[in-house]
Amino acid sequence: MRTSTPGSAVPTEQSPRGASSLVCVTVGVASLSRRLVAPIATDTPGATHKLRMTVLYEVAILAMVLGTTSVLVQTTPARTATVQTDVPALQQATLTSPLYVLQFDISPATDGNNEMHLYASAPNGGPIRIEEWKGKASLPSQGIEGIDINLLALYEDHATGTVTLPAPGKWKFTFTLRTTEIDQATVTTEVDIRAS
Repeated sequence: MRTSTPGSAVPTEQSPRGASSLVCVTVGVASLSRRLVAPIATDTPGATHKLRMTVLYEVAILAMVLGTTSVLVQTTPARTATVQTDVPALQQATLTSPLYVLQFDISPATDGNNEMHLYASAPNGGPIRIEEWKGKASLPSQGIEGIDINLLALYEDHATGTVTLPAPGKWKFTFTLRTTEIDQATVTTEVDIRAS
């Protein structure tokens, strides 16, 4: 049986013979207890004490078997253990244009559903009012183009959105922000999206 410690990607070996050894010892002690019952029937001196002691050993071994079983039941198998990756769960990028600076966050940065936050500021770091937020995601290496990102403005300079990414890879995110009736700029970044 293989197990992993939390946060470890390297499984460690655990002997399957450990639990079966405890069961064999328990059966052996139970057999000894049965042999001690016969002398009690004939009133042999000290037989009752020996029987009590072997029953206590048997109960202790059974408690160890139950404890070992409960620990093994709670241990995550190696196939489903969490694997550490070099890609963090939250990806961030700062994008600049002549009209604004955009801070982009995406989480959990895996294939499937992702949540993102966009924070805009003026190029000098001051506040800015964004009239319209648009976003698209594409994965050119697999021919996936133009997935619309549903963006919702929470404040004049902050929007949030969700996007479902069908595959891992180096995704290209394109954002177009309109600051006035006629002024808008588009910025692009690439983000490593890992498999979930």
